[in-house]
Amino acid sequence: MKLQQDLDETPKSGFVDVPEVVSAQYVVSETLCLSVESNKHWSWCGEEITIENDHAQRPFTVESTGHGSILVRDISGNGLVFLRQQYLAFRRTWKVYLGEKCEKSSYLYTFTHTGRKHFSVFLATNTNRDKPDFIVKKERSRHRSFDVYYKDDDRKSIVEAKHVKGEKKMKVAIHPGVDLAFAATLIVLMDR
Repeated sequence: MKLQQDLDETPKSGFVDVPEVVSAQYVVSETLCLSVESNKHWSWCGEEITIENDHAQRPFTVESTGHGSILVRDISGNGLVFLRQQYLAFRRTWKVYLGEKCEKSSYLYTFTHTGRKHFSVFLATNTNRDKPDFIVKKERSRHRSFDVYYKDDDRKSIVEAKHVKGEKKMKVAIHPGVDLAFAATLIVLMDR
């Protein structure tokens, strides 16, 4: 699959030195192309997002656990990342934890809506929150399309997601040096 050509005629990224958010074992060494399909059901815990690589393997499974919570499991079925929506927040906000529960010791990052088409990611180590660690920018012209940038460098995207017109699918390119599990959680959150 020639995803890079589908995403953009000129690649916006090479290897970028970004921190691994979930685990170093998920950091990709070369551009990885994924296909993401959203199968939304209107029950409180019936949402499914399918994430596949070029070899039709599913590195993660995603399940809605109800009440604004999502669990991302690894290929073995182990709970990898737990996402919990913050309902009292003024803006759309999610807290993300390592494992299957929201425990303070396993807190990874906060994902929050910071503008009309902008979202910010604040890692747990960023306690003063004056600047986000990652920025997610939605494209105006394409539904569900977005790019992820490290710090405030909007010249080099580290993740590019493009909606496939007329379908419930996205094509995603994850560039070298990026934590695949972290990218998967961003894909899930942007699908909400």
